[in-house]
Formats: sequence, structure tokens, C-alpha cells
Amino acid sequence: QKLRIRGQGLPEKTGGQGDLDVVLHIEAPAQLSDAERKAWEELKRVSTWNPRRR
Repeated sequence: QKLRIRGQGLPEKTGGQGDLDVVLHIEAPAQLSDAERKAWEELKRVSTWNPRRR
């Protein structure tokens, strides 16, 4: 996944702010142990963080 964040990069020679290009590589484990699965479920249960809320 590639993202361009306009105006948040390095300063340009002509003045102003350049763009920040970001490359994301997200890897998730193919299989979880029972303990890992329980830990994720517990985190999901107690977390109040919503990634869609800003």
C-alpha cells in the first residue's frame, strides 16, 4: 500500500513543503495459538479505540 501525504514531506528548494510518500507493509500471522487468540479477544473487549473516529 502506498500513501502520499501532501505538504508533510521535506522542504522544497523553491520554498514550501514537499509531499511525504509512505509505503506500508502489513503482515499478520497466518495462524494464532489459543493464548494469542485469547489475548487479541481480550484486547478487543477492553479497548475503546476506534480507528474510524478522528
